[in-house]
Amino acid sequence: MGEAASALGKPAPNPFSPGFGQLPSMLVGRDDLLAEIGSGLVTGPRDIRYTSIFMGVRGSGKTVAVTELEDRAASDGWVILSLDASSKGILERTQDELGALPERYPELDLGKLGGERIVERTRGVDIAGFKGGVAETESRSAGRAMGLRRQLTYLAEQARKHDTSVLLTVDELHAIDREEGRRLSNDLQHITKRSELPLAFLGAGLSEMKYTVLQDKKMTFFRRCEQYGMPPLTEADVAKGLLHPIHDSGGEITDDALRLAVESIGTLPYKLQLVGHTAWTVANAPEKAIDAHAVGRAVEFAQKSFDEKVSEPAFYDLSESERQFLKGLVDLGGVSKVADIAVRSRQNVDTARGIGRRLTMSGYLHSDGGVVTLTELVPERIVIQELGGSQPINVAPTPSAPPHSKGADRCRKWMPRKKAHCILAAGHSGGCRSK
Repeated sequence: MGEAASALGKPAPNPFSPGFGQLPSMLVGRDDLLAEIGSGLVTGPRDIRYTSIFMGVRGSGKTVAVTELEDRAASDGWVILSLDASSKGILERTQDELGALPERYPELDLGKLGGERIVERTRGVDIAGFKGGVAETESRSAGRAMGLRRQLTYLAEQARKHDTSVLLTVDELHAIDREEGRRLSNDLQHITKRSELPLAFLGAGLSEMKYTVLQDKKMTFFRRCEQYGMPPLTEADVAKGLLHPIHDSGGEITDDALRLAVESIGTLPYKLQLVGHTAWTVANAPEKAIDAHAVGRAVEFAQKSFDEKVSEPAFYDLSESERQFLKGLVDLGGVSKVADIAVRSRQNVDTARGIGRRLTMSGYLHSDGGVVTLTELVPERIVIQELGGSQPINVAPTPSAPPHSKGADRCRKWMPRKKAHCILAAGHSGGCRSK
């Protein structure tokens, strides 16, 4: 007999997964990075890569990289502790996870982490001569009498006895509560660095933690972790990340559609998954080939989604002075020296330079020869949408415009792969061009 039809509707399998942190069907542009970290993990506690942190903007694939390494370590028999620091209570959540490990890994003899058996008996109420029964519920208290450092030490010692290792991962590390972060940092410093027990660490967070969490002198362990930025996808990566999932799922994409998609996606994995997922749905693949029309609609939808889920939250992560710095840059036409932005935004020059450095480290700006421009993380339209903008002005004579532009009204979008600004007229159709 066939399966009964679902009242919810017909399933629509799609080879792309645009959810944050979801592993795509094909991971591209990360082979070298994952091999580098993987080598450090298998080498052991004395390798600097044994404790590492991924940093990058939203949508750059940090969480996916951590998840992939968790899966690889798990397939090698490692014990995995997967946590996130997006809200307060990470120490308590760590102990909750530790308490569940004895059942997950019975072969490691982790009984001390399981806590004591607790049986609760509840007697029912007598009503109108009918006596209620006795209900029993059983649970286990987490083995917290040991303290978190002792629990983690015991776990690492047991792992070593059984010739394996532990991988502790913390996502959203930039958001960790300072006091909890200091305690966890100190515990890991003693266990992994001083005692050299097999407890590896991988963190992931926004680039801004270079000047927040990683500037905290009481988080020595995190400061000493090896730091990795998320490399931008190349055009070849994007093409591969589209073609292989489409073909493996029985679909087709036209050459024109593929070119348009590659030009429009840029360097972020999240955008690749967004465009791929939407184009597949719009084209009704795999029954029909994905054409340029489907990709065009997908790019339009993906840009709106990217703005809502990435660019706007990134903008509102900034302080008021940082937002005004970006507004000053937009008012100056999107390409300017920091000193000119300081004048435009009415900021002290030294203050503006500090803001410029932080925004560059965090992925909001590209700096080249003292001139800064916005990246795709928060484009000009988002700044104007959120803060408004005055008529762009020039604080210095503008060089004659290239032949492709209309006067000085150029696109100026930064193209990371070409390492140049687009010379076409603002609002042009199709992809950007550097010459």
